[in-house]
Amino acid sequence: MNKKTSILSNYFYTMCYQVLALLTPLITTPYVARVLGVDGVGQYSYAFSIVNYFSILGALGVNTYGKLKIAEARDDIKETSKLFWEIFIARCITVAISLCLYVILYIKMVDYRPILLVLSLNILSVAFDITWFFQGLEEFRLTALRSIIVKILNVIAIFLFVKDSDDVLVYTFIMQFTLFIGFIVLWGSLKKNIVKINFREIKLIHHWKRSAVYFIPTLAGTLYSYVDKTMIGAILGSDSENGYYEEAHKIEQVLLSAVTSLSMVIMPRMAFLFKKAKRSEANGIIKRSVTVTLMISFAMMTGLICVSERLVPWFLGKGFENSIKMLYVFSPLLMVSGLKACIGQGIVMPLGKQKEYNTAVVIGTIFNIITNYVLITLYGGIGAAIASLLSEIVVVFILLLYSKSYLSILDIIRWSYKYVVASVVMAGVVIAVDNILDIPTTLLLMTEAMVGACVYFAVLMLIRDTAAIDMKNRLLSLLRRKKK
Repeated sequence: MNKKTSILSNYFYTMCYQVLALLTPLITTPYVARVLGVDGVGQYSYAFSIVNYFSILGALGVNTYGKLKIAEARDDIKETSKLFWEIFIARCITVAISLCLYVILYIKMVDYRPILLVLSLNILSVAFDITWFFQGLEEFRLTALRSIIVKILNVIAIFLFVKDSDDVLVYTFIMQFTLFIGFIVLWGSLKKNIVKINFREIKLIHHWKRSAVYFIPTLAGTLYSYVDKTMIGAILGSDSENGYYEEAHKIEQVLLSAVTSLSMVIMPRMAFLFKKAKRSEANGIIKRSVTVTLMISFAMMTGLICVSERLVPWFLGKGFENSIKMLYVFSPLLMVSGLKACIGQGIVMPLGKQKEYNTAVVIGTIFNIITNYVLITLYGGIGAAIASLLSEIVVVFILLLYSKSYLSILDIIRWSYKYVVASVVMAGVVIAVDNILDIPTTLLLMTEAMVGACVYFAVLMLIRDTAAIDMKNRLLSLLRRKKK
């Protein structure tokens, strides 16, 4: 299989999982929101935001570092095997340290002890997470299939065992236990990818030092995702406000996962191409990945803005109306965060500019914390959403400065105009459909989604957008091969 086909195939499998990741919240989120209520969702959101800091400390940047190291050494199975065990053992030690620190928090937070005890499984899961190894080998099919199975089991368990507002702990256990089991399952496929090594030769210290460099952006990413929820709880002392924010943020994050999946797939390949100084091939992949990211994110951003007012009460039920305005603010994050992932994981990090990437995310994190404090105090949860959007914009501009020899803001603007045109046309049609049709909300939203998608891609085909045409041709080619 050629390299281009490999990337497309990996993207196909990753997208299959991302589609499932899109569908499962469509099933579970309305149910959980109605059963646990705003306060139950908010309690889980606040506690989970705290435990994530300890999980990230235990991981110590290994997901990115390990993926890149395995990608570089994948042609040498002995070196790959040695790297795997060195990185895995080093990570187990950092997880143990993190768990010890977590005990201190557990003792102090008396009111949250039961849920924090269950969430400790999240930290333990980090030690057994070896997805970085298979992603470094570009075995995305394996990790995608594992994730699909875990998602299905998770959905079944939620409907079987979460029955009322007192089941917050049950819900928490299901979420963490299925995650843990999913990581354990991957170990069954490890044997054929590594060989025996002499454990006396393994070295750990240099992996701690090198992976620590990747800890900073990982921590920053966690802060982007969770510090807002932690600060909402700390400043406002409101589980309900966290509940509104959590559900709006969840909808945005589910859609974002489909936008950023391409960046995750191309990262090992870009590291390989940069190391081999194959600039021409690298430039081609950069352009394709950025244009595909823009194409998908513009469609999702516009669609979400158009349907939010009907989507939130239909999807989450009564009591979550405050999430609508937050979702309006979150919508542009689909494009901004998509570009951040594309530039950071597709150019800056594979180039070895980890310090520069760290600088960008540290500045963005500091900016995020400051603006969160000011805007949450003034506007509550919607202030946190605004702070997230502004900080991501800051990070994107800084990353563009570090990757200017490969990509510029002018390139992005030049490649975006067709998607702006298609988005405007799509928005007009969706709004017209919303005003004209008087049908049940479920059917209306489905109609708007299908009509909007068809109009969007039809416009791109009419104006001969290269990325849309290329994606159509490649997917048709892949589907033909699958049939054979």
